[in-house]
Amino acid sequence: MLLFAKGEFETCISIVEQLLSQEISNTQNTYMLLEILHHILMSRNKRVKAELIKKRAVKLDPKNSEIYYKLGLFFGAIRSFDVALKFYSLSRQVNPRHFGSYNDAALIYEQLDELDKAIYEIRIALDINSSSALAHYNYGNILVKTEQYLDAIYHYKRAIEIGPITPAFFINLGNTFQCLERYVEAFDAYKMAHDLADGTLKSQINNNLGNTSIQLEKFSEAREFFKDVLSTNPDDPNGRFNLASLDLLLGNFETGFQGYEARAYKKDPVKIKSYEFPLYTGRENLDGKSILVHCEQGFGDTIQFARYLGLLNKLAAKTYFLPQGRLIELLKGLVFDVTIIGDDISGLEPDYHIPLLSLPMAFKTTIDTIPSPTPYLMGNQGKVDEWKAKLGSHGIKIGIFWQGRKSEIDVGRSFPVRHFEPISRIEGVRLLSLQKGDGEEQLKSCAPSMIVETLGDDFDSGPQSFTDAAAVILNSDLVITSDSAIAHLAGALGSKVWVLLRCVPEWRWQLEGEISPWYSTMRLFRQKDRGNWETVFLEIEHQIKIDFLISQQPSAKILD
Repeated sequence: MLLFAKGEFETCISIVEQLLSQEISNTQNTYMLLEILHHILMSRNKRVKAELIKKRAVKLDPKNSEIYYKLGLFFGAIRSFDVALKFYSLSRQVNPRHFGSYNDAALIYEQLDELDKAIYEIRIALDINSSSALAHYNYGNILVKTEQYLDAIYHYKRAIEIGPITPAFFINLGNTFQCLERYVEAFDAYKMAHDLADGTLKSQINNNLGNTSIQLEKFSEAREFFKDVLSTNPDDPNGRFNLASLDLLLGNFETGFQGYEARAYKKDPVKIKSYEFPLYTGRENLDGKSILVHCEQGFGDTIQFARYLGLLNKLAAKTYFLPQGRLIELLKGLVFDVTIIGDDISGLEPDYHIPLLSLPMAFKTTIDTIPSPTPYLMGNQGKVDEWKAKLGSHGIKIGIFWQGRKSEIDVGRSFPVRHFEPISRIEGVRLLSLQKGDGEEQLKSCAPSMIVETLGDDFDSGPQSFTDAAAVILNSDLVITSDSAIAHLAGALGSKVWVLLRCVPEWRWQLEGEISPWYSTMRLFRQKDRGNWETVFLEIEHQIKIDFLISQQPSAKILD
């Protein structure tokens, strides 16, 4: 199996043929070897020999559901999913209630992201054996992928009740509680997993406990959990990254950005391009040299940290910047002397290269030395004029954005668009939707009295992102947004922007204060209670009336 996974097919063929040349008393084993050899030969396009082997296999076919099932397991393990599913189907033809063939077929469909089929298969498996802890656990994993978190929790708990329990049951239960921002229950689940685990796994669970402690605002405890991880393995990238993220959240930028370099090596690594050019670390002399800065992570990260290109201007003779392809047109508006390039860097031979988010480390950034020129990004003047004409000059124009791209990182950041309804009723206010993609569907369920102006199907519909959004923002009086790329775009443009943050936000916003050291025109509105956006919007509604000199309606007088 390992040889097949490594692509050493000829060695596989040789070994299987050697085994078949020996006298094998068990015809079932012979049949399994013939099926495996047939598959390998077909994958090598040796069809004539493969068909001869298949004929031998057909003669020995035992019509045994367990043998078919074992072959399904083998081909599933080497990711030959179509072949595996064929054998699971054969298994259930012989025995329609073969539990394993349904359970493991569900796992394959889950890996293929065919979740409806996965649910269908696992439900049959549970109908056959409702007392299988493993099937309940597998069903929970599939339900999480379909965002049916409450149902997933039920099945994880059933798996735990049935047993025998494993740390994985509690880890995934904790992960699901995290998705629902139920951090106390998540912590308790991770603690149970920690008590069951040993060795490396116990250390890894300390990372989960530490990250959950951060959300519970127990920062000292979180630090101790991460230190426990690093005491076992000082080079553990997850422990280093998590401790760095905590330092950054608490404003310890210099140590935080040093540890943040572990981002490329953690369990879910940040994808960073590698080049043959020397890596710039901040210690090298750039006088008269050229440097390539390349993007990583999301659009918001690119917009936020593009400010560091201005610092490189002062050191290097030539700066090249490789952003995401969809941001090229937008970032041509950077005020720095930088050459924006695409993915094809053939012929480019810079003296150094550096990932974009390594620049704060290279410049030994502290919270007091963040480069914050405002604005450092300009909109396309043609588009700005075009949208000025389209929007008109009437009313108080407020661009709104409420939903980031749905992913694990967006948990707790976004809020329903319905929260803007009281603001939409303020006299003179016009709400302009900057939403594109995820979240747009919420507009269909808004109250009839809530008016949100959409900007047409052509709004940022081309291959380049945010060029229309930038122009609309520059024609708006205010932008109100969740923690998203729109927040960074408005800040970089020097526009007035209010950002709504959950109780414990991402590290770049720190824990306190209304002012962001990253953007001088930005104001931060923070949740006081986890999940409670209502009070944040009341504060925003009040502030709009103050900032735009709108008379506030007096409260009704209570008569004696």
